[in-house]
Amino acid sequence: MNFRILHISKRDTGGAGIAALRLHRSILDSGFESKFLCLEKTTNVPQIEVFPKFYPRFYYRFLEYFGICVTNGQKNNQRLKKVHKYIQPEMYSFLRSDYRIHEHPLCDWADIIIIHWVAGFLDYKSFFKHIHHNKQVFWYTHDFSLILGGFHTLFDAVRFKNSPIQSLENQLKVKKRSYLKDYNQLQILANSHFSYNTITKDGFFNKKNIHFVPLGVPSKELQIIDKSIAKQALGFGKDEFLVLTVSAQLSTPRKGIDRLLEVLSNVALEISPLKVMTLGSEPFETSIDNVDFYNMGSVWNPNFKSIIFSAADVLVSSSYEETFGQTIIEGYACGTPAIVFNNGALPELVEPGKTGFTATDVKDFSKHLMAMIQDRSIGVTLGQNSLTLFQRRYTSKHQVKKIIELFTSKTEVKSDNSADE
Repeated sequence: MNFRILHISKRDTGGAGIAALRLHRSILDSGFESKFLCLEKTTNVPQIEVFPKFYPRFYYRFLEYFGICVTNGQKNNQRLKKVHKYIQPEMYSFLRSDYRIHEHPLCDWADIIIIHWVAGFLDYKSFFKHIHHNKQVFWYTHDFSLILGGFHTLFDAVRFKNSPIQSLENQLKVKKRSYLKDYNQLQILANSHFSYNTITKDGFFNKKNIHFVPLGVPSKELQIIDKSIAKQALGFGKDEFLVLTVSAQLSTPRKGIDRLLEVLSNVALEISPLKVMTLGSEPFETSIDNVDFYNMGSVWNPNFKSIIFSAADVLVSSSYEETFGQTIIEGYACGTPAIVFNNGALPELVEPGKTGFTATDVKDFSKHLMAMIQDRSIGVTLGQNSLTLFQRRYTSKHQVKKIIELFTSKTEVKSDNSADE
């Protein structure tokens, strides 16, 4: 059975954008038809089409100067300014946009539509009202925006529960669900058990429409490189122990950098100097005695990324909430084990004592990191197991297989129902 699959994502970068792009490429490699529709394109991957950007007319921009907003984008900007008067969430978005995605020719072309990260791109009202009911539409849970109002994470929803914008949040949540009811066949692709359980517990979506499909990384995208060679390629000594942490925005409270700094401080009391590589757009804007930070910046080149992940002796994540954890399996693809806190989806990816460790608190985390530094053989064994687990469970090939099986079963059910009618 052949499918024409359309991915819709605001951009082809960022965590969700990269995940969407990997899936698109892997589906193409599997011999199926796949196309990618986005608003912001940075890569040269085949079958990507850019949705024409909407620019308000000069007259509208002139009126906005005097506080009169005409377009949805202008109205959203004004609303966001009001939100930011009271709180500073990681992300807050609204339901209306100036883009009519459902009118794009690719939506007519597709049998199956997968919605990825679409804040400010998808207009909920028009899309779910007008998208044809003969289309199968799936939503991948790269965050929890689908079950919240304007927030994108449970972390922020809880953190600002008693803030002055709570009434706005409640209104957006109710309105979003009224739009979603216009298309009652929406299927959810939960990328972790944490996502699956959270959305199931929410109760808005029928449990039979929620499916567990973890993300994957193409097996040939990242390559394992000899650790000594990788370390020296980056300018480190071949025997130096390197810690790696990955985050696009280290300053985001959800990433838990506060407790990671506490861990590093604890370990640095015994190990000096402790060398830490940071991968992402923001360097650490702090200093800790006996800890040397090396910011590698934002790295998109898979060859350079392979060197960084292979050079690291351990990947550490202090995040309070992730719906999956792509960086963990990127590390596994390069034979690098991980230490994570017991929050969100990350503990699902780590087999304690086999591919890394899970920690209940800072003290526990520090203990595991210290043990790996003092006994390098632990990391060697964990690294070998990590690569094995990646190859067994987290390649894009596994993800595509599950998705195609799901699409096939849903198509057969739909055909049977149509025949009964």
